[in-house]
Amino acid sequence: MRQKTILLSLAALAAPAFLFLWEQVQATRLGYQVSAARTEVRRARERVAYLRLELERLNAPESVAEAARRRLRMGPPLPESVVVLGAPRLAPVPTAVPKRPAPAPAPLLASAIETSAPAE
Repeated sequence: MRQKTILLSLAALAAPAFLFLWEQVQATRLGYQVSAARTEVRRARERVAYLRLELERLNAPESVAEAARRRLRMGPPLPESVVVLGAPRLAPVPTAVPKRPAPAPAPLLASAIETSAPAE
């Protein structure tokens, strides 16, 4: 009986110690997880800041104009191709590319007619 009482007393003293130890291990593990999450959040915020700056740079008028020149091979418009909206039209706007006249039909050759005529 005495041995059973000693064993129960030791278990009663050891249980809180093991509980305290388990709690400390869990707290340390959670601390590492929180630290990793904070690092991830910091990196994500830095990435967002970088992407916002990149978006501003790419949307800047100079950058858009440069991309239009390089990628799309665009240039400034010809003065006669500019139409001001809301302004009265005084004269028709000439086209940038002049229209070419249609080619004249080729004259018929007498020899071509003779060769195509059926033989009698």
